[in-house]
Amino acid sequence: MNPNLEFHKQKLAEILERDKRGELKTYSKEEFETILEARKQRLLEKQEKNFLI
Repeated sequence: MNPNLEFHKQKLAEILERDKRGELKTYSKEEFETILEARKQRLLEKQEKNFLI
C-alpha cells in the first residue's frame, strides 16, 4: 500500500480524535491568513538561504 496515503490517513485520524476531545484549535479567517503569510515568508527565506549556499 502507498506509505504516503497511510501517513495522511493517520494524520486525519489524529485530527478527528483531537476534534472529538475538543483540543482542536480553530482560527478566524484573519488569524489563519496571518499564520499562512508568516509560514510562506519563512519558507521563502529558507529557500533563499539554501539557494545561496
